[in-house]
Amino acid sequence: HYYPENIDRRFLGIKNLNLRAGPGDSSLLNEPIGHEIFKITGNPYLRISWGRLYITLTDESGKVLKPQEYKGLYWITEQLDKTYLRTRFKNPNGNLYKTTGATALLNSWWVTENPDDLKILGTYSPPYRRTYELKTNTEVDDYTDLRDFLYFINFDWENIEYITDLSIIAKYFASSIYQGSWDDYIIIAHNYYLYSDPNIGFVMIPWDIENNLNAFSSFLGNFSDAPLLNGYQDHFNWNNWGFWFGNWSWDPKTRPLWDNAAKDPVFVNYYLNEIEKILNETQYLLEKVDQWSNLINESLLLPFNVTSPRDASAYQTPYTIQIDNNSYINEKSRVINFLIDRQKFVEEELKKPVEEL
Repeated sequence: HYYPENIDRRFLGIKNLNLRAGPGDSSLLNEPIGHEIFKITGNPYLRISWGRLYITLTDESGKVLKPQEYKGLYWITEQLDKTYLRTRFKNPNGNLYKTTGATALLNSWWVTENPDDLKILGTYSPPYRRTYELKTNTEVDDYTDLRDFLYFINFDWENIEYITDLSIIAKYFASSIYQGSWDDYIIIAHNYYLYSDPNIGFVMIPWDIENNLNAFSSFLGNFSDAPLLNGYQDHFNWNNWGFWFGNWSWDPKTRPLWDNAAKDPVFVNYYLNEIEKILNETQYLLEKVDQWSNLINESLLLPFNVTSPRDASAYQTPYTIQIDNNSYINEKSRVINFLIDRQKFVEEELKKPVEEL
C-alpha cells in the first residue's frame, strides 16, 4: 500500500513502480548516477530510488505461513507510460515506442511504403515481440510517424529537423556517451524508448542503463577514455560479445541516427555543448556518489534470505548477503574512478579541433 492512501493509488503522482535488482551493478549506483547525468542535460530521465524488500508468506485467509524475511535492496523506478508522459511533456498524446531485442538500429531495412511492416515480430527470443513496441495509442496502432522518422534518418537527413529536434537528440547522445553506456542504442541497439511528441518530434528516453560507468570493463572495455565522436563503438570489446553478434549477416555497428548525427556540424555543436555541461558537474556527481552510498551501504550489507525461482537443488551455496564489504568498496571506487578519469579525458578532448574528435 501507498501511505497515506488515496483513491487511485498514486505515490508522488506515479501510478506504476518497478522493482529492479540491477543484476549488472552490485553497487546499485550506476543507474541513479546515469539518470542524474541525463537530468543535467535536460533529457527526459527516470526518477529512481532504493527500497528494502520484505516478503511475508500468507494463505488466502491472511494467515501467516512464513514470517517476514528480508530479500535485499532494490531500485525503485517509475514506469515509462502515459503517466510519465503527462509529467514530462506538454503534449502527452503522442506514440510511445519501447525497443526490444537488439535490432532497434533505426536503419533503412524498416523503411517501406506500408508502416504496418514495422509491426512484424522480432526474432530475438521468445516470447517474440515487435522490435518497436507501441505502448500508447494501441487502439489506433498507427506506425506512420515512426516509419517517417526512419525515412528521414536514412534517406533525407538534410531535413531531419522536420521530424525531430537535433538539440534534444544531442542531449541523449551526450548523456549516454559521457557515462560510457554500452547497452543502449549506440552499441547493443536496445534499452531506449522513442516518444513521438506532437509538438517537437521524436525524443529518445533512456531505460535500463545500469551497464555504464565502466561496468564489466575488464571484459568489455574501459570507457573512461572512449572517444566523444569517431571510434566510440570501437572501444567496446566486440570479440567478447561475439556470441551475440557473431553469426548475424549485417554489420552490428550500423547506427544510422548516430552515424549521420556525428557528421552533422549542427548536431555536433549541440552535442559538445551538452558534453561540457556534464563535465562541469563532475564534482556534483562525485558528491552524489558519496551521499547515496552512505544512504544504501547499511542495507546492502544486511544478511538476507533469497528464495530462487529456479530449482533450489541447482544452488549448492544459497545467497546469504547481497554483497560483501570489500566488494562494495571496490564497486563504489569503480564509479568514482570512472567519473574522475572521464573528466580528465574529456577536458583534454575538448581542447582539440572538432575534426580530431
